[in-house]
Amino acid sequence: MTALGILTYVQTAIVIPIVLTWLLMRRRWRSVMVLIGVTTVIAGGWAFVAARWSPVHVTLVSPDVQQLLTIEHWAFYARTLPKIASASLLMLGLLGIAAAWLERRWRREVLVSLSWLVIGYAALSYLMAKEPAYVLPLLPAM
Repeated sequence: MTALGILTYVQTAIVIPIVLTWLLMRRRWRSVMVLIGVTTVIAGGWAFVAARWSPVHVTLVSPDVQQLLTIEHWAFYARTLPKIASASLLMLGLLGIAAAWLERRWRREVLVSLSWLVIGYAALSYLMAKEPAYVLPLLPAM
């Protein structure tokens, strides 16, 4: 199902590096290899079709180097996140992550949540198409 989502809606692809990180954290090497293989087939097919028949869409998805070097490119969601969720809710989520980190038995879950947040934020920030609603899948990690 994720494959069809990626082919129709590029932002769905943030799921792949997040799941890959989770599998690496749990040392599930066979699952990592399967995910990399499937991702290569899907991304390779998408990239070939997009580059061959619709090069304009490739430029809409991936930014050029000049844009990647600007702080505005990476700070878009940091500026819009407080508009989607209140600042108090965001602070409560961060306090929850910090409190869970102090409790040894919750550290694995904290790492899963932080990987979801960091990788998802980086992946969404990399893409050219930015909408405030795209960051909503990252909120449950808080």
